[in-house]
Amino acid sequence: MSSNTMNGFSTLPLGEKIMQIRKAKGLSMENVAHAIKKSQPFISRFERGEADCSAEELESIKKFLEIENAPLFEHELKFYKSQMWVLHDLLNKTRYPEADTLFRKLSSVRALPFEEELIMLHTMFEIRMLMMEGTQKRLKESTEAAHETEKAAEEKLKAAEALINFDTASDEVLQLYHRNKGLIYVVKMDEMNKIKHFLKAVDYSTDNIPIDVMLYYHIGCAYLTLGKPFKAIVYLERAKALCPDSTNRVLIHVNINIASACIDTGELKEAEKILKESLVHAESMDEVGGKMRIMMLMAGLCDRANKHEECIAFLDQATEYANNYTHALVNILWIKAYSLFKLKKTNECQDALTYAKKLAAGDELQTFMIEVQSHRTTLDNDDSLHYLESVAIPSLKKRKGTFAFYAIGLCKELEAHYLKKRSKMKALTIAAIMRDIYEEAFYWDDDALE
Repeated sequence: MSSNTMNGFSTLPLGEKIMQIRKAKGLSMENVAHAIKKSQPFISRFERGEADCSAEELESIKKFLEIENAPLFEHELKFYKSQMWVLHDLLNKTRYPEADTLFRKLSSVRALPFEEELIMLHTMFEIRMLMMEGTQKRLKESTEAAHETEKAAEEKLKAAEALINFDTASDEVLQLYHRNKGLIYVVKMDEMNKIKHFLKAVDYSTDNIPIDVMLYYHIGCAYLTLGKPFKAIVYLERAKALCPDSTNRVLIHVNINIASACIDTGELKEAEKILKESLVHAESMDEVGGKMRIMMLMAGLCDRANKHEECIAFLDQATEYANNYTHALVNILWIKAYSLFKLKKTNECQDALTYAKKLAAGDELQTFMIEVQSHRTTLDNDDSLHYLESVAIPSLKKRKGTFAFYAIGLCKELEAHYLKKRSKMKALTIAAIMRDIYEEAFYWDDDALE
């Protein structure tokens, strides 16, 4: 921190602050003098600290320089900074309209070139709000608009990186920087970098910006996606402990992800219990997205228990909550297709897969998953067996995380198929592949985050 700052605020004399603002706006002392009906020598003496302004004269100068609401004095700066932490809290509670209103009020600081830290904090909040705006657009199926907004946020963050001195920047700036960097990697679906930056954000937490539920939530979700359910549960439980009360919508999604991790670890009864409790919570708050995910996970539990009629019933309910969200509808359809197949409803199964493929047009991953599901329904076909063994399982294994767990499910089916056909050697080969996936899925090298 330079000698001209203290507690993140500039300690420059008032006159010098006015001079810097004037010069930043490309104005002369004569311009200011004329606007407030004073002499140029008076403005010169004031800027040098050799003359005082009356309150009325100062207000006239501020009005001319368009900084009426900018914080110039220490008490104004302290209040301004406290409002930044209010903004942070509003964003954590996803109260976007209120956050946007407050953010615009706080934009006055950008007219003060000497308040470098406050401007950087404001920039960090601007980037975070852009990321939130992108998420909202994505939920409304405006993918292209979301991409443009998120791209703008990433470009602003890159520009800010060039201005941040990482050795001297405040913990608040660094915490918000790493949070934003983590959010960029959420969009990019880069789980390793997501964890890396959110953990750093945790390290830089302060009394002003303490560790909050969303930091731990993002870390837990990333571990879950990577197929590390035990680590996921650790961070999701920490997130749960930070949820302020049972009415918090975030708590619904924290519990849903804990249930998902429990499914991966084989704690199916615990998962079912959590999901049933979460459904009551989601219904009380009309959390549509939460209800959809709960129904899909309940369907997954039924699928594991070979309760295919119940599985379909849950998926049908999930469809009602999907609100034409194409990505979710495709997932529901290809999951439902397999239950229809197990119930020997061949035509309905094919109809579901065909419709899913139509909706997924252009989405490479979803098209691949539909193809995998299609081959699951024809295990007596040598081409399907070859596809599952040579294409599907290796591809899913390579993707790791939740895809690796899906590959394990395929291995179990193939192993059972070969045992039924008395192909013991093939069954042993599949069992060996399954062991490899298990070992890789549960092995974790924390050095990978360095």
